[in-house]
Amino acid sequence: MSEPIDITKKGSFSVPVSPLALSVNSSGAASDSDTKAMASIAPILEGFTPKTSSSENNSQLRLPPPAVEGSGATSPVRRASISRHKVQLPKIGKIGVCAMDAKVLSKPCRQILNRLIENGEFETVIFGDKVILDESVENWPTCDFLISFFSKGFPLDKAINYVKLRKPYIINDLVMQKALWDRRLCLWLLDAAGVPTPQRLEISRDGGPRLDDELKAKLKEQGVDVQPTKEPNWKMIDEDTIEVDGKTLSKPFVEKPVDGEDHNVYIYYSKKEGGGGRRLFRKVGNKSSEFDPALCEPRTQGSYIYEKFMDTNNFEDVKAYTVGPNFCHAETRKSPVVDGVVRRNTHGKEIRYITELSDEEKRIARAVSRGFAQTICGFDLLRVGGKSYVIDVNGFSFVKDSVPYYDNSAKILRDMFYEAKKVRDVRKAVSHEAPSEEKSQKWILKGVVTVVRHADRTPKQKFKYSFKSSIFISLLKGYKEEVIIREVSDLEIVLQAIKIAQEQKLEDATKLSILASTLEKKINFPGTKIQLKPVLNDENEVEKVQFILKWGGEATHSARYQASDLGEQTRQDMGLLNKEILENIQVFSSSERRVLVSANLWAESLLNGTVPENFIQVRKDLLDDSNAAKDLMDKVKRQLKPLLREGKEAPSQFSWPPKMPEPYYVIKRVVELMNYHQKIMEYHVEYDDAKAGGDDWCSGEDPELFVERWNKLFKEFTTLEKVDPSKISELYDTMKFDALHNREFLEKIFSPVDSISEPKDSSLLIHEYPQHMKLFKAPDEQNCDHHHFLFDDRIFKYLRELYKLSQVLFDFICPQEYGITQQEKLEIGLLTSVPLAKKIIGDLNAMMANDQPGLVAYFTKESHMYTLLNILYESGIQLYFNRNDLPELDYLSQIIFELYEDSSGKNHSLRLKLSPGCHTQDPLDVELDEKHYISCIPKISLTKHLDFDLVNQRLKNKFKKVSLPKKFTAVNITSPLAGPK
Repeated sequence: MSEPIDITKKGSFSVPVSPLALSVNSSGAASDSDTKAMASIAPILEGFTPKTSSSENNSQLRLPPPAVEGSGATSPVRRASISRHKVQLPKIGKIGVCAMDAKVLSKPCRQILNRLIENGEFETVIFGDKVILDESVENWPTCDFLISFFSKGFPLDKAINYVKLRKPYIINDLVMQKALWDRRLCLWLLDAAGVPTPQRLEISRDGGPRLDDELKAKLKEQGVDVQPTKEPNWKMIDEDTIEVDGKTLSKPFVEKPVDGEDHNVYIYYSKKEGGGGRRLFRKVGNKSSEFDPALCEPRTQGSYIYEKFMDTNNFEDVKAYTVGPNFCHAETRKSPVVDGVVRRNTHGKEIRYITELSDEEKRIARAVSRGFAQTICGFDLLRVGGKSYVIDVNGFSFVKDSVPYYDNSAKILRDMFYEAKKVRDVRKAVSHEAPSEEKSQKWILKGVVTVVRHADRTPKQKFKYSFKSSIFISLLKGYKEEVIIREVSDLEIVLQAIKIAQEQKLEDATKLSILASTLEKKINFPGTKIQLKPVLNDENEVEKVQFILKWGGEATHSARYQASDLGEQTRQDMGLLNKEILENIQVFSSSERRVLVSANLWAESLLNGTVPENFIQVRKDLLDDSNAAKDLMDKVKRQLKPLLREGKEAPSQFSWPPKMPEPYYVIKRVVELMNYHQKIMEYHVEYDDAKAGGDDWCSGEDPELFVERWNKLFKEFTTLEKVDPSKISELYDTMKFDALHNREFLEKIFSPVDSISEPKDSSLLIHEYPQHMKLFKAPDEQNCDHHHFLFDDRIFKYLRELYKLSQVLFDFICPQEYGITQQEKLEIGLLTSVPLAKKIIGDLNAMMANDQPGLVAYFTKESHMYTLLNILYESGIQLYFNRNDLPELDYLSQIIFELYEDSSGKNHSLRLKLSPGCHTQDPLDVELDEKHYISCIPKISLTKHLDFDLVNQRLKNKFKKVSLPKKFTAVNITSPLAGPK
């Protein structure tokens, strides 16, 4: 039930006050200008019926459809089935999925499994990390058909023993998956299967592949007889040619470690091609290779395969995915060896294009699937001069975001399972086998609590001034605490007050002009509001009022797609892990529009239908802004600016790329780049009529508003001394927004001009990529149908540099606004989010005591995400990653608490997960569609499975360390006419 919110009215008037009564200033005298102004505004203020803050709470949220109904009433828990109504077919059997959770719940696997179970022919049992890692195979659940595959951290030998014990039908041979760990074994298997591969030499310094008897026997069945290998004689004949046991290979060639999990592959170029080499590696951000002019000599430690390197101008790179020997989906891409940059779509994955396989390539696909005994198997092809060569076999892998592939995969697997059941039924009937022992799932997902940041929004903007004249004090209507004005009709009254103040010259003319012109432009924008904060003197009288005009911060059109996708993903995940959870859902939200919109869209998709009235509960006390930590946060923010001074190294607890110069030089470079781009924009506005942009604008903007927004930013970065660290997040936020929503105009308005001198080239500053993205896999991809990318041209290198450096500074500054030292992080975290943390612990305890599984979701904003995470990091719970290894908590970032219960109902474990949300390292490289959105990065585990009582106690021990001040809540009045009752 929503808790009541106390609004203290200490010192406010007990009855409505005449505006004329407010025209006297604190000294007791009124100026002639004040008197005239108050006489002008008085009829307007007295001609309306006041509205109280409580009546405004239900009317202020004018949400775009679908609307959220209700705000603070008790929400009924959703108990109706939300699964799709499909024709139910006779049951075929149980599919066991034995793989790490992150792989099982990836979009491709989730899509295929949901297709298999949607008509009732199959049920799934997800083994889960807890069972796989902590339980013996005798306690693993039984199944008829097994989908199992290796990934990092997966105990493959345990899975092999399980197959021996239970003998389910398997689609991918688990023993043969070990062959994928050694590139030599892969190549020998390809040779035995008659699959063409590039010319190669091998240097083994480890005695050859190490393999157990089972794998050795299976390889022999495929025609591969593995024997111990001596280190060969090798040498460089000249700087371009390597010789191994009398066989030679000339540069360019590729050097691959024999370890299949080692992706540090080097390419060596010949002297004729300019020499040097290129290092390939696992993608970090959008980069997967880099050129090194000094890379000339092959490595002499370790074992390697040397392959002839195909000319990138004449080959085509193909990713192929088999589902059995008779189906293979194939895609092409731009090879990363060209420039090291990986192009991405809005889902954060590489841009690829579907391609048809030739008859020879289809034969190769069959040979790979059969030779490696892998039904589902990915491999890489090179097309060169009319021939195709296999250069890598990846094993179990799915196509990312292809509906036809998902449909075909589900159909093929269904047919395979159906045939396997028929064979098993015949065998049982003939042999009169006794029924095998049935084992149910040892640990089930009992409940989930998820805390979610709102979806994509427009940039937040504001003007803030202080006024002493009575006409502005009168807008408080007698209140001596913050007043918020939102309704258009009421904003128009404030606009009239500003214009009267202009006529009577009551305040600074420039300030009044800016407010008047801005409010006129933004008055009809959703979310435009005015905050009036009174400043009291020693006699507790209003001395002046702080006038804050805010706009922006509204949900964009892409927020709909982001939130809906996440809701569907949650529904599908719960449907696989424990569908009973979907019968007991509670959703809470802050009162802010963008948060409520996100919660509503997510819930609508989760429920697969209309959101019931009062389903989403507004909890301001838990999820709105809190000023409890304001003093401490202000103190922390004052400590940030000195960190940008010359000679100050980045503190070790801050996120800072290892080879980046000190922050002073980075912020100095940002100022240079901002001044440069300001000149460019001014030129285009003056000479190229840049403001006459096209009509294709989203989120209520136009060229004039774009230019105005950037001009405000440029004023903050005119000199190094003027830069306020808090404006760095505004710059980064603006650049991200425009890269996604206004990209064509961004290119136009910042297209370099010959007459404007370029800044000194300091591109070395952006060679380093933030290290944290190595922890996260990019989300699922879609196919795109064209190759054009804005910002490919080097003329935009300075715009790219500005984005990258603003990102580095954002990662440096933003998380520290919630505390620099560990103690500050804990104190600010507790002061801001301890009510939410206590509620989460209460939810988990209730789930533990209740027979029915459940899901509780809290939608909030950035401040609660960072402060809640800081509480977890300072609680003493062991987390997998250092705080600095995590990326920013972007839109729809999630902190997830998963509660598991064993079959006895007496033991419980808790696992914490995190998703950074809809994040990409390089939005300028994202290939956009009309939705303009970045989808969510999949969740990773922050912890192993922990004893719930331990986590419960450690968090509660921290809760005792803070005493919350009396809560302050702003007075939200719809009209400046509304006085206190």
